[in-house]
Amino acid sequence: MTAGSGGSKAPITLIVTLVIILALAGIFSKYLVETNNAGYIKIRQMPVTGTLDVYTDPGMFGQWFGEVTEYKQAGTYSFTDEALPEDQLEDSAVSAAVEVRFNDGGIARLSGNARFELPLEREAMVKIHNKFRSYGHISQSLVKPAIAEALILTASLMSAEESYSGRRSEFSQLAWDQVLNGIYITESEERETVDPATGEKKNKRIVHIKYDAEGRPVRKPNPLNAFSIQISQFFLDKDFGYEEGVLMQISNQRDAMMKTVAAKAEAEKAQQDRLTAEAQGQANVMTAKYEAEVEKERAVVEARKRKEVAETEASQRLEVAKLDKTAAEEYKQMQILRAEGDSEYKRRVMQADGALAQKLEAWINVNNRYAQAIENYKGNWVPQLVMGENGGNGTMGSQDLINLLTAKTAKELALDLTLPKGSTRAPQ
Repeated sequence: MTAGSGGSKAPITLIVTLVIILALAGIFSKYLVETNNAGYIKIRQMPVTGTLDVYTDPGMFGQWFGEVTEYKQAGTYSFTDEALPEDQLEDSAVSAAVEVRFNDGGIARLSGNARFELPLEREAMVKIHNKFRSYGHISQSLVKPAIAEALILTASLMSAEESYSGRRSEFSQLAWDQVLNGIYITESEERETVDPATGEKKNKRIVHIKYDAEGRPVRKPNPLNAFSIQISQFFLDKDFGYEEGVLMQISNQRDAMMKTVAAKAEAEKAQQDRLTAEAQGQANVMTAKYEAEVEKERAVVEARKRKEVAETEASQRLEVAKLDKTAAEEYKQMQILRAEGDSEYKRRVMQADGALAQKLEAWINVNNRYAQAIENYKGNWVPQLVMGENGGNGTMGSQDLINLLTAKTAKELALDLTLPKGSTRAPQ
C-alpha cells in the first residue's frame, strides 16, 4: 500500500512542476523574446554583463531578460507655439517656438520643423544610447539646441525689417547651412550707417561672419556630426512671429522709407528734369547749328549741282550744235552732190536726145492750150464775107491758124522731132 501511494504522488508532482514552469514562462515570456519593427532601431542591454546589442533589421530577437530601448530610424523635430496632434508629441520631439533677436532689437518667435535620421552603425548607436538614453532626449538635448543656435545667430546678422522684406529667403538659407555644417563664428565692429527712414548717420555695431584665408566661413564643430546624425530636411514657417511692437516699428520704418524714397525720387526727378532741360536746350542749340550747317551745305551742293547741270547742258548743246553743223555740212554736201548728179544727169540726157522730152512736153502743153482756147471760142471761125480774086480758095481757115501757131511754137522751142544720130533713147 505504501508503494502504491508513492507511485501516485510522482505524476502529481510532475504536473505541478509543469504548471509552475508554464506559469513562469507566461509571466517572463515578454522578457525572453522581442520584435523590432521596420523603421525602428532597438538596443538590448544584457543583465549582469551590461553588454549592448543593436538591432536595425525588422524581426524577432532574444531578449533574455535584457532591457530594450526603442529609437525611430528617422523622425521630425517641431518647434512651434501651436497645439500639435498626439502623434507628433510622441517622445517629446516637439518644443516651443524659438525666440530670436535681430540686430535692431526686434524680437520674433520662429516656428518650423527639421527631419533628422539616426545612424544604423552599431558603434554610432551605442554612443548615442550611452549619451542620451532615449529618442526624446536626442530631440531635446541635441537637435533642438543645434537648430535654436542657428536661428539665433542668423537673426543677429540682419534687422527685423530686413528679415521681413528682402532677406527672408536668405535667412532660411543661412540657418539651414549652419544646421548642416556648423554654427558660424562671428565678429562685430562699429560702422557708420544711414537710417533708411530718416537719412541720419549713426554708429552701429554690425555683426558679420568671419571667413578664413580661402573665403570659407569659420564654424564651430557641428554636434550632430559627432553622433553621425543627419538633418535631411529643414523648414521655417513663412510667417515669422514678430512682436506687435516690432510689426509697428517695421510698418513705421517702411512708411518713413517710402516717404524718404518718394522725396528722394522727387528730388532726383527734379534734378533730372533740370539736367534734361539743359541737355535739351543744348541739344536744340546744336540741332539748330547743325541744321544751319546742313542747310548751308545743301545750298552749296545745290549750287554745285546747278552749275554742273548748266555746264553739262551747255556742253550737250555745244555738242548738239557741232553735230547739227556736221549734219548740215553733210546735208549740204549731199544736196550739192545730188544737184550736181541731177544736173549732170539732165545734161547728159539733154545731150543724148536734145531735151526732146522737155520740148515735147512744152509742145504738148502749148497745143493743149490752143485746143482749149479754140474749144472755148464762141465766135465764127469762118468769115461771113470773103473778098478777093480767089474767093473760094483764098480764105484762111481754122486749120491754117492752127498750123501757123504750131509752126510758131515749134520754132520758138527749136523743136526737132528727129532723133540725133546714134541715139537709142525712146521719146518720153
